[in-house]
Amino acid sequence: MNFSTVKRISLAAFSLAALSSVALSADSRVDTLDRQMKEVGTGNAKGTFGARTAPERYEVNDGSHWFVGFDVLYWKSNFSNNDYVQGSTDPAAGLPNVGEVYNIGYDWDWGVKARLGYQFDHDNWDTSIRYNWFSSSAGNSQSAGLGQSLLPLRTVGDEMLAGVIPGSNAQDFDFCTRAVGNGSFNFQTLDWDLSRAFFTSSKLSFRPNIGLRSAWIKINEKVEYTGGTPVGTTFGLADHAVYENDDCKTWGIGPRIGADSKWHLGRGFSIFGDVSASLVYTYFKMEHFAQYSEFPTTNYMDVTASDHQFVPNVDLFLGVRWDSCINKNQQHIGIGLGWDTQYWWSQYRRMVKNTREDGNLSLRVESQNMSIQGISLTVDVDF
Repeated sequence: MNFSTVKRISLAAFSLAALSSVALSADSRVDTLDRQMKEVGTGNAKGTFGARTAPERYEVNDGSHWFVGFDVLYWKSNFSNNDYVQGSTDPAAGLPNVGEVYNIGYDWDWGVKARLGYQFDHDNWDTSIRYNWFSSSAGNSQSAGLGQSLLPLRTVGDEMLAGVIPGSNAQDFDFCTRAVGNGSFNFQTLDWDLSRAFFTSSKLSFRPNIGLRSAWIKINEKVEYTGGTPVGTTFGLADHAVYENDDCKTWGIGPRIGADSKWHLGRGFSIFGDVSASLVYTYFKMEHFAQYSEFPTTNYMDVTASDHQFVPNVDLFLGVRWDSCINKNQQHIGIGLGWDTQYWWSQYRRMVKNTREDGNLSLRVESQNMSIQGISLTVDVDF
């Protein structure tokens, strides 16, 4: 074998080795690319392939895990059209009439939220239940000044004083000199949701969720009117009183949908904005009791009513929070502080006087909207 032949064989062997190396390197790059594509893409429910959104969750215990949360609330509740008395500069509720309208204002008070949930390995979904409890009371009293009066806004009408004048079935009840209003409010909800949190960019994440909301709400308000010297046929209550008691109890359940957002600022800090809406099918049980103290066994009303209606409501929670993993990523802790608001349409229902053409007394149901708002401090732990 001459030198020329050996040279050609050596060159062919080197070329084959080089081609093999290139092929192996290409296969390796293809495998790497395929693996990377699987990390950023996924098959979907329609059988096609698309981008995978990076999960926004804290990987503790290397996978699925439990999490709990506890919130301390400092809230205030408000009800629309919750007036009960008006001041007047005229001693017998005549003209000129200059004054201010007063409502039964509820106090700021404390409440709690508690959460329990579980993070799944499957596509990074999570589910949770959340219990919310809040209770507050209300109190307001007004007294007429010298030469002035108060105008009752919640009394069922003049019929309550029938018989005050012997031989007459009617007496005008237009004013008093003292009014006291008290209220109690108890609010409980139980929410369940199913969700998945994911990043849409390097700093922004979303957590869409669907679920159910159940609500138990009780509202009781009592009003007392007293005082006032009679002027002609316009009757003041003098030493007697008219009592009004409105009670509304509800329970309901319905679908809930929402979306939580978070802007990640760095070093564990973020700004969050959570919004949700529910449509709760609600059972209402209402009672109105009224009584005139001079004739308590005859001059009184005790009327009940019940109804089923859908009650829409929305929640909005805005604030800042800090999150961090601890104990070598075995647990996660998060602390947040924000302004929490809920608005319920037609949640409080109260019976009021219904004006009839024949002059007889009857009642109708009137609906008021309800809002709750205040500061919430949240603490979350994954383990």
